[in-house]
Amino acid sequence: IARDSLSATRPVPVSATQQCFDLLLDHIFTYLPVGCLFRCQRVNTTWRRTLLDTPSLWCTTCTLTRNLRPVFSPEALQLIASRSKGQLREIDLRGVNRVTCSALILCASDIADLEVLRVNREEQAKTLPSALEYCDFHFLRVLDLRLCPGVDDALVFAISRSPASASLEELNMRGCLISDEGVIWAVRSCVRLLSLDIGAWPHDRLRGVRSITDICLFFIAQCAALRGSSFLLRSLCIAGRRGLTDEGVDAVVEFVPGLSRIDVRKCPHVTQGAQPLPPGADDSDAGGWMPLDKIWRLGGSGQRVELVCDGGGGGVGDATP
Repeated sequence: IARDSLSATRPVPVSATQQCFDLLLDHIFTYLPVGCLFRCQRVNTTWRRTLLDTPSLWCTTCTLTRNLRPVFSPEALQLIASRSKGQLREIDLRGVNRVTCSALILCASDIADLEVLRVNREEQAKTLPSALEYCDFHFLRVLDLRLCPGVDDALVFAISRSPASASLEELNMRGCLISDEGVIWAVRSCVRLLSLDIGAWPHDRLRGVRSITDICLFFIAQCAALRGSSFLLRSLCIAGRRGLTDEGVDAVVEFVPGLSRIDVRKCPHVTQGAQPLPPGADDSDAGGWMPLDKIWRLGGSGQRVELVCDGGGGGVGDATP
């Protein structure tokens, strides 16, 4: 009896064939959307064990397919977060009607290392401040709020007061009802910001989206002048903001040291001409880094700043901002 009980507790060696099968199964599961993973775990114990023991399979499953978004529930989000075992890096709730940001609070311990969050529903925007305050997203790099009707200056203020503001590198507020005040709060608090999108295009007829003026651009230039090389902004989109002029754009180009791209499409008061080369210089003097087939301006630090304009050279004006 003792010998039988000892053999029962002894681990069964796994054959090379079984190991190959497990690796192949893991590889196949990486191509399946989250809905299929939920169904696969009910096939047999082997598939269920594989899905439970491989957290990396659940790390990208919150990029939901179009047919799954209407039925995605808070319970499903909690299940995905728990299965990922702290490895979930991106949550995309765009088009998800049944899940608000309050669901993030229920699984805060499992998504502490979240890096990317995307929302576009008004109810999601209303519950975002409480989620940011409670979850302590110290590693959040990307916050995508484009075309979200609930985003205003009050929400931007809440974001700037949250722990996530210290780690944000990309903030997308295109088409949102923000003003100069909201942009100022974002630039002041998000010290690691690399990309900022405050454009209104293509929804430039939406009420309230033209309330941004040169004031916010002057503030960006002032922050850059005070912080120097620690001001990290590389890309700025102001497309569709009709209250902006050449003066504000010139200030940003002049004082932001690392700026490399600015989108000024659908800005009627921003001219779209290329800046001439300095006297006595030609394209060969710059080592070929100033191509003549694009619209550009020379920054205060000597860097080239590409202007994405309507009908700009090289076809850049035809792309969606």
